Amino acid sequence: MLVFQLDGLSLGKLLLTGLVWISFFMAFTEYVKKIKLLRKRFPWFAFAALSTLIGWNIIGLLRSVAAGDGTVTTLLGNVNTSLALLLPFVIIFSAKSINLGVMHRYFITVLKIAVPTLILFYISTGGAPTVIQVRMLLVLFLPAAFLIPLLPFIKKKERILILISALLLGYAANLYGQRTMMIREFSLFLGLIAVYIYGKYNFKWLLPIAFLTLLLPIALLYQGITTGESPLETYLSSSLDSDLKTDTRTFLYKELYTDLESNNQLLTGKGANGSYYSDYFSNAPEESAYRNTIEVGVLGILLKGGFIAVFLNLCILVLAIFFAFFRANNTFVTAVGFILIAHTILLFIENYYNYSGYNYAIWFCIGVCLSKEIRYMTNADIRTALYPKKKIE
Repeated sequence: MLVFQLDGLSLGKLLLTGLVWISFFMAFTEYVKKIKLLRKRFPWFAFAALSTLIGWNIIGLLRSVAAGDGTVTTLLGNVNTSLALLLPFVIIFSAKSINLGVMHRYFITVLKIAVPTLILFYISTGGAPTVIQVRMLLVLFLPAAFLIPLLPFIKKKERILILISALLLGYAANLYGQRTMMIREFSLFLGLIAVYIYGKYNFKWLLPIAFLTLLLPIALLYQGITTGESPLETYLSSSLDSDLKTDTRTFLYKELYTDLESNNQLLTGKGANGSYYSDYFSNAPEESAYRNTIEVGVLGILLKGGFIAVFLNLCILVLAIFFAFFRANNTFVTAVGFILIAHTILLFIENYYNYSGYNYAIWFCIGVCLSKEIRYMTNADIRTALYPKKKIE
C-alpha cells in the first residue's frame, strides 16, 4: 500500500487492504489468546500503559465511527487511520523468544530479495528507477536499519549482506529525498559501537549517557518555543546541502497545534479519521487543505489521540529503553534499545504514524525490550534463538 499508494476504490486496493486487515486480525486473535502471557512477561506498569493505550486507541476509532468523520473507505482502507491505532496489538508476537528467529529470518530473506531487485530495476530502466521502484527499494532494504546494532549476534556471511544493504538503503533514501535516513543509519552505527564497547569493556557509564539523549527532542522543542526560531534551521544553517538547510517541519507543528487548540482537541485529538486544516497545503497543487496524516510521527499521534496518546506512546517507549539498558542480562536487548532511541528521537522529525512494516517492527522491538523471558536470556541463549538447530559461525 505504501509503494503503490492506490487511490479510490479498486480491486487492487481491496486486495491489499484485505491482506493488511488479515495481518491485524492475526495479531488481535493472538493477543486475545495470550494476553495472560503478556501480563506475566511484561512489567506490570508497562502492561498497564500498553492496555491503556490500546483502550484509548479503540475509543479513538469508535469516536470517528460515531461522528461519521470522513468516509468508510478512508477509515478502513487507509493505513494512516484506524489501522494505525490498532498497530500496538502486534506486540504480542514478541512475548515469546522463538519469534526472534522468525523475525531475523524474515529480515535476512527480504534483504536477499532486495539486492537482485535493485540490479533488475537498474537494468530495466537504464539506471534511472521510477518513483514506485524507489519506494519498493526503500521497503525492501529497510530491514538493514534494524539489523545494524545487532551485527555482533549475526553470522559473518549475513553481516556482509547487511552492510551492503545499509549502504543501498541510504542510496535509495537519497533518490527519494528521504533526508533523515542518513541520520537514522548514523545513529544506529553509533549504537553498534556503543554496544560493542559496553559488551567488551563493561563501560556501564555509556548506557546512562545514551538514555539521556532522549531529552534532546524535548530540549529542541523548548528552545524553539522560547526563542521563536526553528532549531533545525539554527543547527543546520552551516550545512553545504541546501536541502538539509530547508526546514519542512516547524510549520507542521504550528499548523496542527493551531487547529487542535482552536477546536479544543489538544488533549484528546480527533480520532482515527480525524484531519487538520493546513494553510500551506491549501495552496499546493493537487493537495487537500484537510489532511488525515502528517509527516511527523509525534504529530500524527497528537492528531489522532491528543496529548493523552502522546504521553502513553512515549511512556511505553521510554520504559522499553530503560529495561533494555538497565534490566537486561544480554547485550542483544541493549542493542534493540538503541534502535528504539533512534526511533524515539526521529519521531519528532519523521517516522509516519501508520500501519507499516517499519512500525510493525518497532512494536516488536518494544516487546523484546519489555519481555522478561528475552531480557533474562544470556548472549548464548540469544544466538540459539536467532539460529535454532544451526551451528553458529
